[in-house]
Amino acid sequence: VKEDIEKRLPDFSKYVDPQKADADVVLRYEPSDQGLPFLKVKLIQKKGGAFPAISLKKDITLTGSKPGATLKMYDDDWFGNAVTVVEMDGEIDMDNM
Repeated sequence: VKEDIEKRLPDFSKYVDPQKADADVVLRYEPSDQGLPFLKVKLIQKKGGAFPAISLKKDITLTGSKPGATLKMYDDDWFGNAVTVVEMDGEIDMDNM
């Protein structure tokens, strides 16, 4: 699998990666601050873009199960564009909510 991903990197760099700067919304997956196998997911939304603005009134911590999850919202810069980021890190166990 890793070999296939590396084989496609030149095309990704040429055709897909440049589109990030113009996207109104990007969903980005990163390794969790809590380590693998958990993920951090970021919804990155360009301010003034084509979609209704997202909002999260305050940071949220869900502790019903291990490792739990945190949700937060903040402003950032994405390829020179002002964006709002909603980030979730960890895991939500829906059976223990």
